[in-house]
Parts: sequence; structure tokens; C-alpha cells
Amino acid sequence: MFGFSRSSKKEPDALFIHTSGEIKIEAARAGEHGKGFAVAAGEIRKLSDQTKKPTVNISAHMTKTDDLIRQMSESAGAVNQVVKKGISAMAKTDEDFSTLLSLISDTKKQNIDIDRKMQQFFDVIQRASKQAAGSAATLNSVTESF
Repeated sequence: MFGFSRSSKKEPDALFIHTSGEIKIEAARAGEHGKGFAVAAGEIRKLSDQTKKPTVNISAHMTKTDDLIRQMSESAGAVNQVVKKGISAMAKTDEDFSTLLSLISDTKKQNIDIDRKMQQFFDVIQRASKQAAGSAATLNSVTESF
């Protein structure tokens, strides 16, 4: 993910080996005067050792950062899936509520129709009851006149 090369932690050693080799060759050629080169080679070795640990630490931090970024990416993907499922469930719930409201509306219409028919039935019974009462009164009056 980052442009930093993971092999960079090996570069100080390679640099030291290359530079140290050149310095040793030059020190050998210079003889007594090459002692300064030997001191320089020692200083280069110290610098190489000093840069090795921070470079390893940087590499470890980069590895941890890469792992954390990967984990975050996976978590974001999982959250995205949960959100998609939630949206789908909400759409299904909305559809179910619409169906329920439609059924309630239909039931209400049926109840109103049943109520109207029951009222008509009671009206018919009331008229029949009045007619029966009238017929009974007529029959009673006819039987009394005999």
C-alpha cells in the first residue's frame, strides 16, 4: 500500500559492505596513510548499525499499518453487507405493512357490508314480526267474532 520498499531494511548492510569493501581496498593501497580510511570505515559501520534498528521498526510499523488497513477494509465490507441486509429487511417490512394495511382496509369494508346486511336482516325480521302481530290480531278478532 505504501511506496516504501520492505527490502529497505537490508540496504544499510549492503551499503556498509560495499562502502566498507572500498575503504578497505583504499586503506590497503594507502598503507600507513590508510589508517584514516580504517577510522572512516568504523564510523560508517556505526552509522549502519544505528540505522538498522529504526529501519526494522519502520518496517514493523508499516506491516502493522497494512494489517490494520486490511482489517478496517474487511470490517467496512462487513458493515456494508449488514447495511444492505438492513435495507432489504426494511423494504420487506414496508411491503408487509402495506399488505397488512390493505388487509385491514378490506376487513373494514367487509365489516361495514356485514353490518349493513345485518341491519337489513333485522329490518325484515321487524317487518315480519309486525305482520305476524297484525295477522295474530286479525286472527284473534276473527276468532272472537265466531
